[in-house]
Amino acid sequence: MPESVPPDEELSRPAPLGVPDKLTPGPAETRPAKVSEALSFAFDDKTSLIVGGLWLLVPIVGWLAISGWASEAQHRLLHNHPDPVPRLRLRDFSHHARRGGAAAFVELLGFGVFWAVAVGLVALLNASLLAAGLVAGSVVVPLAVLCAGLVVAITLLGTVTVVYDAMLTRAELTERLADSVALGEAWREARPMRRKTFVTYLVFAPITLALLLLGGLLCGVGVLPALVAIKLTGAHLRYQLYEQRLARGGKPLPSLAPRALPSERHLVRELPLGSVEKPR
Repeated sequence: MPESVPPDEELSRPAPLGVPDKLTPGPAETRPAKVSEALSFAFDDKTSLIVGGLWLLVPIVGWLAISGWASEAQHRLLHNHPDPVPRLRLRDFSHHARRGGAAAFVELLGFGVFWAVAVGLVALLNASLLAAGLVAGSVVVPLAVLCAGLVVAITLLGTVTVVYDAMLTRAELTERLADSVALGEAWREARPMRRKTFVTYLVFAPITLALLLLGGLLCGVGVLPALVAIKLTGAHLRYQLYEQRLARGGKPLPSLAPRALPSERHLVRELPLGSVEKPR
């Protein structure tokens, strides 16, 4: 049976311009986040990995600059920039360092909370196993306690990882510390993607250890470029997860458009207001 024809007044309405105010996305088919794709993205510019490793030799400020560089990559990926990974140049060092404060703080906070929870769970599990073994006098009860403890540990550490991912994504895209540490907002954004995020990081974690081990085998000097590669790989994974969340109807974060870096400003000529930037 053919569909009913809408009223004439509906047909006479002009077509809306631009994007409608309220979007009602349907069920989107999104592919899972691929660690291999993120690794390929990170190793596309090996020169920047080496330069970034040298930047990490600068205490504190070096890591801030690498965090700001990864934030710039996030913005460019999100806006389909033709050069998603800007070449690391000394002229851009202070620019990246000023932008990386929020992301670096969230990273430090996330690692601190993760390891504090992990150490606390290990201590609690050991004490529970010892108490169960002394009271029961058999192997069955300690094994049951061990299984229950592992389930609790995986659940808690997985929750910390999922919230950390959401907070770091907020830090890289908004570049505002107040928005980054908003736990309620981060959890609301992370909850629909918690399983995908956990599985992604479950695959990413051993690859991280492998990169650090490989870097250490290169006379130890390869650890710093490996850290830069891990940072950029993680940024691309968070971009993939963020795109999946948007495809499922998630609310977009307030993200600024990519800005020309100090080393890139010579490529454009500033024209009066209302005109378009043109290459020199």
